[in-house]
Amino acid sequence: TLTVGPEPQTVVAAPAQTSIAGWHGNRLWLVYPNPADRLQFSAPLKFKPGMAIADLEFDPSNFAPSTTVNGNGGGWLNVSDGEHSPAITALHPFDQYLLIFKRTQVFALSGHSEETFSVNKISDVAGASGAESVAEHDGLVYFLGDRGLIVTDGTDVQPVQGNENVQEPENICLCFIC
Repeated sequence: TLTVGPEPQTVVAAPAQTSIAGWHGNRLWLVYPNPADRLQFSAPLKFKPGMAIADLEFDPSNFAPSTTVNGNGGGWLNVSDGEHSPAITALHPFDQYLLIFKRTQVFALSGHSEETFSVNKISDVAGASGAESVAEHDGLVYFLGDRGLIVTDGTDVQPVQGNENVQEPENICLCFIC
């Protein structure tokens, strides 16, 4: 096990066992089970040394923090507005963001390294009810939650026209087939 982060009691032993995951910034992102408002991220893809043609390698079990000054490792990132810390319900890679959904909040993670990661809240009134309630179509992300069917471009959220006709959104799974 390895101790990481500013809290000395925080230990990351292995990749989180979760069904909620996403790919962003050449890293695998997992929802950490306890606390459930924490994301665990892998070390990034790396070029294989000594190859004549560029080839990448990825170790899906490498979530350990970097031990060198020049290397990026894995680690964790808390996703909270400072007041509330509800559980993360879904992740969705979108454009330059990893969209992070909670039941009544949406955050956008940008950046590709520990030095450039930035989390911005884009909604504190609408969120996704689960991982199956998020889908992308025509350059927008749609999601279902307590407020019905909502759409985002990664910077703002809006109810979808006709949203008032959505009943029992927690019983609907989103899927777009083009």
